[in-house]
Amino acid sequence: MVWKLLREKTWHVLFAGVFFFSLGCQQTSFSVQGEIGQVYSKAEGYLQTPRGGTPGTTSLRRPTFEELGEEEVFQIEGSLKAQIGRHQVFARSKWGPFVEGYTSLPETLVSHGQTFLPGQANRIVLRTYWIDFGYGYRFSYSLGDWTLELFPLATLLFFSFRYKMFGSLSGIP
Repeated sequence: MVWKLLREKTWHVLFAGVFFFSLGCQQTSFSVQGEIGQVYSKAEGYLQTPRGGTPGTTSLRRPTFEELGEEEVFQIEGSLKAQIGRHQVFARSKWGPFVEGYTSLPETLVSHGQTFLPGQANRIVLRTYWIDFGYGYRFSYSLGDWTLELFPLATLLFFSFRYKMFGSLSGIP
């Protein structure tokens, strides 16, 4: 319920910003740009996530993507920008990496305070999402033959990270 309210209010703020700039600026330059793409990349690293930040509730630097059987990860990225003169509003988002499947670990693992034994079939779920909204203003300074441009930004970021392991093929998120 709280996330739904935040999400709805965030969209209202974004659209109010676009509306304000389209009415309030007397600049002649206007542009809108959208991008979407996908990324496949090699999965490296680990998912060490202590339960509540408490030491000892997870194995050090484990589980690795390699021992989870994930050699590649998939991500989707997108952005939308509107620029009027020196003003710019934008929304960017990234969905992924997504990992969901089954694995058998080579050695004992402690994750979120739960012990997973070697050779036991385990289910893994990893999902990450983020979206940010922002505003920027471009400053230009003429320095003889050179021009210096600064583009400070203010952003509001929402992030979601879900990582869960289930032992013995049990549990459904």
